Amino acid sequence: RAEALALDCNGIVADDPARVAEQVHGIVNACPVGGPKRPGLPIAAGALLDDHWVADMLEDPFDTALLQAARDRGSMVISGVGLAVFRLMRDFHLMTGMAPDVRRLRGQVEERRRAG
Repeated sequence: RAEALALDCNGIVADDPARVAEQVHGIVNACPVGGPKRPGLPIAAGALLDDHWVADMLEDPFDTALLQAARDRGSMVISGVGLAVFRLMRDFHLMTGMAPDVRRLRGQVEERRRAG
């Protein structure tokens, strides 16, 4: 499934992300590495370049070691906040049949993020 999505986006799935980092513009972490049960980095910090954009889809924590390392290298970062908001919007709609107040929902997610 990951390979099909990567191909649809003109991307690649790499067993060794550090080996192909110089060939790509962006890096997406969609694995649990960096979360509370699997601390660490899914790619060596030295492989990150200042012209990469780096997205980490983890929702806990939002500010992962990967994003911190990417920020330190000067990369643009994208956290899992947006993913969490859209997932909550979908869940709210499925449970209530109503559309949530997106600004309020995002505010609550951001508040949780700041609280750590």
